[in-house]
Amino acid sequence: MEEAIIGYENHLNQAILSGDPFICDFINNLFIRELTGKDSYLVCYCDPDPCHGCIIKNKVESSKYCINWFSNMRRMDSPIIYQGINYWTVENFYVAMKVPNNSIRHSERQKIAQMTPHKAKTYGRTLDIREDWDVVKMDLMRIAIEHKFKKGTSWYDKLLSFDKPCIEWNNWGDVFYGKCIFTGKGHNNLGKLIDRIKTEEL
Repeated sequence: MEEAIIGYENHLNQAILSGDPFICDFINNLFIRELTGKDSYLVCYCDPDPCHGCIIKNKVESSKYCINWFSNMRRMDSPIIYQGINYWTVENFYVAMKVPNNSIRHSERQKIAQMTPHKAKTYGRTLDIREDWDVVKMDLMRIAIEHKFKKGTSWYDKLLSFDKPCIEWNNWGDVFYGKCIFTGKGHNNLGKLIDRIKTEEL
């Protein structure tokens, strides 16, 4: 039994890491209920002995942020290559594009490309952002999303298999690209960009 539980925990962690749409959505819904004070019930005949339900419960209670399967933090099948630099996540590309277009800043973009996506996001808050950022940011996000979810990728297959709208629920206050779980408010521009790919295909 213990071996089965360990195997299940590894399976769950790998599914979340790889962006499995259905498992991530399931865990995310439980996490949102937890943070917003709503009850959830996991029923298992193994109680009070350890079981698969305990793994799910621990995952929900130990998470700090929403787990959206389509997150910009997740590695793409192939990098976006821009000015000779490889960007393996939407987040790294998006942050690097905040840097003004000039040769002096090229090395800074290279540095951002090599960061973890979470570190890149944090680092992006310290940058002197290009003057036209508010004008170009949505176009740059669209370019990155279309690359990540282009036909023939595993992300494209995941998108077509997911039968719900993509809503970037978050608990970090982004109401431009997502929606706040506490207020339900937000433009969800990231979700709309992703869903548009599926709509255009259908």
